[in-house]
Amino acid sequence: MEQFLQFSINHWILLTEFSVALIALCILDVYSNTKIRLTPSQAVWLINNEKAVVIDIRDSKSFEKGHITHAINISTLEDEKLKKINQYRQHSLIIVCATGYKSSRFVKKLHRQGFQKIHILSGGMDTWKHSHMPVVKQFCKRL
Repeated sequence: MEQFLQFSINHWILLTEFSVALIALCILDVYSNTKIRLTPSQAVWLINNEKAVVIDIRDSKSFEKGHITHAINISTLEDEKLKKINQYRQHSLIIVCATGYKSSRFVKKLHRQGFQKIHILSGGMDTWKHSHMPVVKQFCKRL
């Protein structure tokens, strides 16, 4: 204990920086838990067992080239489109984009609108395809 005290006195700047970094990490962890990233296998489990709704936020051209079965294409959160996805408020949502990066911004918008059970497909459609998961070109439901 005495050595720790001496170390703390001699290296107070280092200890302060470590404390700030630890607090920032804890805050980041709390906020990141609101949007859980899923592997393709986890997404399939959620779709099959919890009837999760897949929201594909890519542009319509990319969506038509191939998407997850029964996915809903919605590229913007305009008021009229938001009203249409309100029916899924109690469902788990899986947000899908091309690579997984755009999804975070979309999730923040959904959280502000009161959606709670939101997940992101980690790596987006790129990872989905590389995992040899099924992709369809029909049954296009767009909002």
